[in-house]
Amino acid sequence: TSINQAFVTLLPKSPTALEVRDFRPISLIHSFPKLVAKVMSLRVAPEMTNTVGTHQSTFIQGRCLHDNYMLVQGTVRWLQSTKRPALMLKLDITKAFDTADWAFLLEVLRHLGFRDKWIAWVAGLLASSSTRVLLNGVPGEVIYNKRGFRQGDPVSPLLFVMVMSCLHALLNHAAESGVLAPLAPTGLRNRTSIFADDVVTFIRPGAQSIQACSLLLQDFGKASGLHTNLGKCSAHPIRCTDEQIGTIVAELGCPVLGWPCRYLGLPLGLRKITASQLQFLVDKMADRLPAWQARLLYRAGRLELVKTTLTSMPIHAMKALDLPVKTIEAANKICRGFMWKGRRDVHGGHCLVAWDKVCSPEEFGGLGVPNLRLLNISLRARWSWLARTDPARPWAEFNIQVSSDSLAIYRAAKKCTIGDGSTVLFWTDWWLQEGRIHDILPNLFGVVKKSATKIRTVRQAKSGQWWRDVSPNMNTQALQEFIQLVDRLRNIQLADGTDDKVVWS
Repeated sequence: TSINQAFVTLLPKSPTALEVRDFRPISLIHSFPKLVAKVMSLRVAPEMTNTVGTHQSTFIQGRCLHDNYMLVQGTVRWLQSTKRPALMLKLDITKAFDTADWAFLLEVLRHLGFRDKWIAWVAGLLASSSTRVLLNGVPGEVIYNKRGFRQGDPVSPLLFVMVMSCLHALLNHAAESGVLAPLAPTGLRNRTSIFADDVVTFIRPGAQSIQACSLLLQDFGKASGLHTNLGKCSAHPIRCTDEQIGTIVAELGCPVLGWPCRYLGLPLGLRKITASQLQFLVDKMADRLPAWQARLLYRAGRLELVKTTLTSMPIHAMKALDLPVKTIEAANKICRGFMWKGRRDVHGGHCLVAWDKVCSPEEFGGLGVPNLRLLNISLRARWSWLARTDPARPWAEFNIQVSSDSLAIYRAAKKCTIGDGSTVLFWTDWWLQEGRIHDILPNLFGVVKKSATKIRTVRQAKSGQWWRDVSPNMNTQALQEFIQLVDRLRNIQLADGTDDKVVWS
């Protein structure tokens, strides 16, 4: 048992930490059990994608927390646009990592199809564990663990994710069986988003659905040990009347808050996020400056801090949001002031080189500072790419709006390899060697009435099916390009039963 003993040390969550709740416990585990746990985590990690649904992205390779944010944002705005009353619940799981029931975990593993030998390894690793708390470097008495997972154990996060997936399954089953009223007649594949122990779910604002949801959370807590503290939860009504809000307060007993709110560190609202709602991001960048004692640093040192730290701080928000121009300008102002003078604000005379030149790559005479506007545009282009290449993403049913510049980057970089031609767009995708039809034959594309035709339509070229997309009112240039296209299509070969491929060129 002693070899599987962990020392718990407390890390302060903030510089002003005074009480026990202001500290984060971390387990310092012996190398041998940690090695065993690491091997187990490496073996189970590749199976997590098939084991846990897309609603959960924590600790799962190929997923990220922005998937959860986009799912919740898409659901909120979809419900707002359909004018159907709904309620978004942000749930607080009390000390989730420390209270999970081991017997429940082993039953979940058995239900998910894990072999008895692997389950026995998990049971042995948990049952033989013990803890001693370090106070001023001195270990306390031995505490034998009976529930929960240890912070710092490589396999613990994956086990916790499997336990939390049961909550999603429970809420899903309740919705499918009619216990929870449907949010809409059609659509909304996912009504629950889970990131570690951060849970958001959507229900109808009626008394029956609220009571049912409350009972489901209680039952889940009794079975798994993960209890929901409704007093620390929050309810966010969408298109609800005053009467419905009164019902929410009476039945749930948790605060009813308005919009926007904060989710996964980002503002979440019914409409487009404004610069004032992102001011916290600018303030966070400014708060980093005093601790760096800029006057003691050479300009080269300040430049490195700008490149590696300041300009990386907005990236989390840039992936999920099109930042307003005002926010980007404010962030640039902080970076500019710190680099040239070591403070937040500077006058134009203090800046020796124009900021656009500073943000140019070093090979073009710049200093290589990331251009925040271009970085935002580039990061947002990934949503169009993922929507096309990975339709299993939880937010894929929503039309993620990106800027025209981000969309242009995606279209310029996307290239298609034809299989059966069932998914590649005939007019606007890059599938010809020369490029997109709307680029290489612009006059012809100018008289196209329907640009969403799939390539598979070329099979009917002899019967003239795809020609119907083209208006008969063509000028001479368009007619010449039309003849060129007919010649090109004669060499097109489709492979039945083979999927089309989209690649980043």
